Amino acid sequence: MMNKINEIARGKNLETNIPAYAEYMMNVYNKSANVQFTMNYYTYYEVIAEYAGNNKKEIEDILLRLNALVDKCVINTVSEDIEASVKEIAGLRKNVMDTMKVLTAYVDIFGRYEYVMNRIEYRFRDEKLPCDYSDEEMAKNVMRYIISNEDNAVINYKITEMIGQLPVRMVKNKFFEYVNEGINVYSEADKKSFDDFVYMIRTNALLDRDERFDSVLPEFRNILKSFENANFSKLEENEYKDLFDKLTYVIDSTNEMVDIYMMVSELINQVYVMILATPYIENDDEINICKKIDDNIFDLFAKGEYVTIDEETEELLVKLEGVPENIGMECAANEYALDVIRESHMDSVDELNCSGEYEALFMCQKLMSGSLFIDLDGENNDTALEEAYFVSQRDKIISDIKESFEGRDKMLNRAVMASVLSTLPVFFNNMNEVKDYVIAAFDSCRDEAEKLGSIEIINTIIEAD
Repeated sequence: MMNKINEIARGKNLETNIPAYAEYMMNVYNKSANVQFTMNYYTYYEVIAEYAGNNKKEIEDILLRLNALVDKCVINTVSEDIEASVKEIAGLRKNVMDTMKVLTAYVDIFGRYEYVMNRIEYRFRDEKLPCDYSDEEMAKNVMRYIISNEDNAVINYKITEMIGQLPVRMVKNKFFEYVNEGINVYSEADKKSFDDFVYMIRTNALLDRDERFDSVLPEFRNILKSFENANFSKLEENEYKDLFDKLTYVIDSTNEMVDIYMMVSELINQVYVMILATPYIENDDEINICKKIDDNIFDLFAKGEYVTIDEETEELLVKLEGVPENIGMECAANEYALDVIRESHMDSVDELNCSGEYEALFMCQKLMSGSLFIDLDGENNDTALEEAYFVSQRDKIISDIKESFEGRDKMLNRAVMASVLSTLPVFFNNMNEVKDYVIAAFDSCRDEAEKLGSIEIINTIIEAD
């Protein structure tokens, strides 16, 4: 196959090489998806076994739909209606992605409330700033941490990390000046890079909520109402403890659910590849081992009682040792020809009536890329960023943040400002400006509890370095 791939790169013998390469890569993707799925399905069972009893309806529904597809398309490889199976797996993938959008929105929202709660905590503790405390000395500690590594990328990361934890007391005009300058850095970028950056700012600013936000995960929505109705400036200790318990529960639950949904998304992508590759499957001993393991784990799921995985399945898994690495290297070594064909030989693909095969291959390439939520319909090339579009998006995000600040608790707004500032490209010209910013952040904070909370978090970060 290597000779054929080399010839494709040189544009030779395309009439035979293009169809042969399509069949070859479909089998490579299929085997890679099969082996990875088996390993992940095994792990998924163990995770769900620990999670059993937590009664999250959304996860239970996804599990039932996924296992139905595993039975139909992985274990039994039903091939008579591939189009229907593709539609079904695509629908499941979209459902999971939509739920993940809501889930990550909750992670972002409660992340901002965690920032607030960490800075309220010291109101209800006896600790005070030491008599010899100095904002300038604290700033020196921060600066030593920032410049402890000579790599500029690491230094910039540490600067933004500290900005995200320092007290925020700047006037809004200054904040929006920083935001405007940070966005302007992307004026010469491609559209995708700019859109990704805007999405990151909007997410950190809590601007966008999925249309399903109020209907999915109602338990979290009810808890969120408690925080939205709280007056953090006048919070009593009993109110703080109640909110703290709720926050701890939500953070633990969302982290757990995100982990599970990430696993499910990976499994779905792998099943998707196996369905697309169904017409091209070759018999393979290792794939047969995978199917046997999958069948055993499926039976355990079907019983509804989570038990230790049997010895037979464990022994079969041993036979797959090294296979994921080998097939991964084979795929990585030969996949580049797909990009060559996409860029230079699509006319030949059409002439050879191979469009369907290559459309499926390009889909498989995306699904196996490691980017779990990649847009399967989007183009791979980056388009130019038009000035009018850039200006409109920049002005809109600034306007939307300003509007979101109106009538909202000021401590939450400060949390949002800290988070947004930490996502911007570093906006300092030199280390003296960084130091001045750090000193000003501590000096302008007159709330001792907030200052203590910020110092504790920053010291924890420094000590862990």
